[in-house]
Order: sequence, then structure tokens, then C-alpha cells
Amino acid sequence: YCNGKVYIAGGSGVGLSGVVTTVDIYDIASATWSTIPFPNPRRWLTGGSLGNLVFFAGGDVTQSNSDYIDIYNSTTGQWSLKTMAAGKQYIEIASLGNKIYFAGGSDAGYFPKNTIDIYDISTGVWSTHILSVARSRHAAVKVGHRVMFAGGSFIVQGGLPQISVDVFTDATVGIAETGSDQNDLAVYPNPASSIININMADQLLYIKIFDINGRLLYASETGAINMTIDITGFKNGVY
Repeated sequence: YCNGKVYIAGGSGVGLSGVVTTVDIYDIASATWSTIPFPNPRRWLTGGSLGNLVFFAGGDVTQSNSDYIDIYNSTTGQWSLKTMAAGKQYIEIASLGNKIYFAGGSDAGYFPKNTIDIYDISTGVWSTHILSVARSRHAAVKVGHRVMFAGGSFIVQGGLPQISVDVFTDATVGIAETGSDQNDLAVYPNPASSIININMADQLLYIKIFDINGRLLYASETGAINMTIDITGFKNGVY
């Protein structure tokens, strides 16, 4: 939905035959439909909007995942194209402030991913962060100054469901809360070069740090609510 209109893009025919090559647009005020060509038709994609921009991200084209993000400017009627760090399907999208988040999804083998591509429309800058767990076929919602990514599967197709929730706030590009409970969690500074501080309202049971590829680099059990971790031995990157 963007500026009074609903945009419906992509999909495939009966038995996954063919791919829809148009975007259907419904004008709520006039109760009329129109169509425009879809530059890069595909199925299993996800859509979202921010400001006057409509985003269609990821999806599948002939059994190959797409890294495309088609962006439609609802004011000018022009298309532009961006790409994610990797091709994914079943992504979830949420926007907050000047940023739009493309979270999770799975590869062509249906293996879930834990990456989030974040685009800042005010600066045109992309960044990449990670979810606490890989998610595919999950849900996304904006509530106040937070976006939440919940549920989904964290194992290959047909695997066990995920019950946790990752929460991002407009005050940070990092995960503000993780888990099925609403516990206040602060991780700072971000970015960091020597130490990071972790504060939580409730007791921390354990801390784990993963790199962007999902490799476990640090693990510690603790019964405290505050913790400081030395990261001077970590290479530059996203964790």
C-alpha cells in the first residue's frame, strides 16, 4: 500500500506455470484497477513501501533465487533497481523511519537465512545485519518505533517452527530485543572497536556472538544483568 493505492505484483499461474508480468494497482478512492509492466517478473517475492516508494524484493525465477529489489516511485511512475547481498525468497519487509528492512528468507534449497538488508532512503546507503536466528516464512510488523520479525521456520522446509521475536528500534540499527518476552536489551556502542556493553532488565542466561555467516565466535554463560565483552580480537565486520 502506498499513497492510497494497493500494489500487487508477481506470482505464477496454475501449477507454477508462467510468471505474472504486470503489477495490478487498486485505487481505493476511485475503486478502480489499472496495470503497469513489472520489469523483472518473478514469484515468491515480497512487497512493502516507504514514503512514495514501493519495493518488490527477492523471489524465484525458474528455480533460481533473485537478489533484485524493484523500486517503483509512485509520484514519477519510474522504476529503479537495487540488489541485496544474496538472492532469497520468502523475505519479510518492514519500514521504520527512513529505513526499510528486508529480513530473513530462504535460498533455492529452502534453507532459511539470518541476514537483514537495510536501505536508508535518506542517504541511499545499504547495511547488513543479522537476526538472532535464521527465519523463513515468518511475519513482520511495525509497532510504534519498533519493527518485529516473528516466528517462521529455522530449519529446512518442513522443519520446526521458530517461536522467538527479533525487534529493531529506530534508535539503533542493531537488535533491541530478542525472544518471546518483552525484555529490554541494550547493546552498545554500535559500531564498536574494543568492547561492547550488554545491559538487560532481567538476568542474562548466556551470550553468543555470531558473524554474518552464522559462525559462532563467542559464547559465555552468565547470571548477571550487565556484561562487558572484549572484542579487540575480532576482525572488522558485522556480528
